[in-house]
Amino acid sequence: VYSQEAGNHRIELFDMVGKKVYSKDFFVRAQTFEIINLDNAGILAKGDYILRYDDARELTHRLMKVK
Repeated sequence: VYSQEAGNHRIELFDMVGKKVYSKDFFVRAQTFEIINLDNAGILAKGDYILRYDDARELTHRLMKVK
């Protein structure tokens, strides 16, 4: 994750029916790249998920867990 300004952010995962299955709050330092480890995401079932990154704007991506 990259951020121009330091601040708190959140990553959320939703299943395909819209149920939130994972959420993590984290801090990003100004003008740095941060690697975010999705702790316990390994327990999720195989399938498609929506990842939402909440910052000054909202970004949403579709993910597929295959293992």
